[in-house]
Amino acid sequence: MGFEMIILAIMVPLFLVFIWMIFAYNSLQKGRIKVENSWGQINVQLKIRSDLVPNLVNIVSGYAKHEQETLTKVIQARNNFLTAKNARESH
Repeated sequence: MGFEMIILAIMVPLFLVFIWMIFAYNSLQKGRIKVENSWGQINVQLKIRSDLVPNLVNIVSGYAKHEQETLTKVIQARNNFLTAKNARESH
């Protein structure tokens, strides 16, 4: 009876450690999968962002053209005003 108790005293902790190792491994695998999914989400967001950059460039280019036209008209109007001899010529 003493020998069986010693074996049981050794086997129970070993079994508990084995069970703990299984749960720890599964937990680590879940964490690894979450990290991989998170990186995948980041890659998707970066792809969407890179797809939107050309649209932003087009918008800025259009606005720059509009600003250039406006600036040209303002300069032309100022020059007309400065070279005018009376109020009627300044228009």
